[in-house]
Amino acid sequence: MVLSPGKKIAVIGTLALALLSGTAPGISQTEHWDTRKRAKSQRLTSSAMNFLKERNRRPRKSDALLDVAITLLTNAVKTDDSDPVPHYLLGLCLSIRGRYEQGLDTLRRAYQLDPGEPEILLSTGITQYLNGDYQKAISLWEKLSDKVKNKAPVCALLGFAYMRSGDFQKAEGYFEESRKRSANCQLAYQGLAILNYLKGDLNQSRQMAEQAETLGDYPLLMLLLARLDFIEGDETGAAQKLKTWNRLSSKSRLPRSMTAMGYSTQHDFHFDPFENEIYDSPGAMLARAISDQKKEKRRKSYSKQGKVDQSISLVQKRTTLNPNDFIALHEKGMLQLSSADYKGAVSSFQAVLNICPNCRVDLIYLSEALAKTGSAANAKQCLEYYKKTFPDQKLAARYEAIATISSAEQSAAPASTPATTPPVPRLPGEGPPGQPGSSSITGAQGPQNFPGSSGAQGLLGGPPVAPGSQRFPAASPTQPGAQPVQNSKEPPF
Repeated sequence: MVLSPGKKIAVIGTLALALLSGTAPGISQTEHWDTRKRAKSQRLTSSAMNFLKERNRRPRKSDALLDVAITLLTNAVKTDDSDPVPHYLLGLCLSIRGRYEQGLDTLRRAYQLDPGEPEILLSTGITQYLNGDYQKAISLWEKLSDKVKNKAPVCALLGFAYMRSGDFQKAEGYFEESRKRSANCQLAYQGLAILNYLKGDLNQSRQMAEQAETLGDYPLLMLLLARLDFIEGDETGAAQKLKTWNRLSSKSRLPRSMTAMGYSTQHDFHFDPFENEIYDSPGAMLARAISDQKKEKRRKSYSKQGKVDQSISLVQKRTTLNPNDFIALHEKGMLQLSSADYKGAVSSFQAVLNICPNCRVDLIYLSEALAKTGSAANAKQCLEYYKKTFPDQKLAARYEAIATISSAEQSAAPASTPATTPPVPRLPGEGPPGQPGSSSITGAQGPQNFPGSSGAQGLLGGPPVAPGSQRFPAASPTQPGAQPVQNSKEPPF
């Protein structure tokens, strides 16, 4: 039967009304129900975002507000299990709370729902980074780099992950690639500042930190610059930096926007996983700066003010997640200096150098800890190794005093026991007098070797990657995190 144009319009109108009213049979009812579930899920997600943003305005209630957001997102997921957005936001929030395995499970579901969404890979990489699994973070962010047009943020993220995994050469290559692609990428300059600090290139570290500060105030950079001032003996400059840190750390300050990592403004609640790379405080720094035993009471007061014991507990959580996290061990050593646990500091800095010989700044701090335990000769030797790489670096008077200690003073120093005299590192290819070519370290505990410290490339592992020499510094195929990920809905993590 052929309908006239007028009757066709009437039939179409009747069907449209049936669909809108939910009286149409079969699939129309299901579609109407799914739409309602998705709308409710989105309302719950939107409410959760409001609570997440409120955390920055009410820092004392931060954890409680985060828990409310987690509850709302959990309800959103239960309401509509096919909506990927609340899944990956919930996964990220669980990770912020330290519930990494639950977070990863939720993120896997988000990836299955929408494997093409870049923010899911971004969030999962951050979760792995917070969980101390830097190789998996690298694998995820390398996959992310193929999906996004703006590659500057992901290059900076990869720089941090490679730095934490101990590959300083690739870290530098990624940081340089990031700032080449975007001159305003503060995250890249921040990474270069920390990287050069760890390498012991204090002048370059200061230059990068100051450049990062021109792109926006950032409290962590003030702590880093204050550290550099203390190492160089500029206590007035350090005091000014700490004063600035106090101002920048006020309650009214918002953490850095998540758009700096590649998130959309819609999902930006100002979470910054990199603002605590330094577990330090003005009180901890001032406590470390006191070396006079007559001022021990003041040192204890500064240490208490700086909540050193609490910070040590936080760092130990990092080393529990990843015992080879040498940056966390470095921070632990710094805090142990603040609390006058010099034997503990010796152990921490020695562990850093065993894991990552590239961390030459630890030679400076190890020398200080050794001197405090009475091992003057080993303390001097550490500074001699550092000075071979950076002969023109200015050091505070307390370090110069260690470096210039005379043979007579060494022999007059208190005798050390094996418990207090750890091995002292040697540069690759360098041995004791009369024994060239040894890469071992010696001390009262006997010779040891730093893993990966020998080789023709030297302590830094070869020349830096030339910026722009390749699209990205290629991942080594022998590294677990560098394996290619198949293009499927199976999560690559």
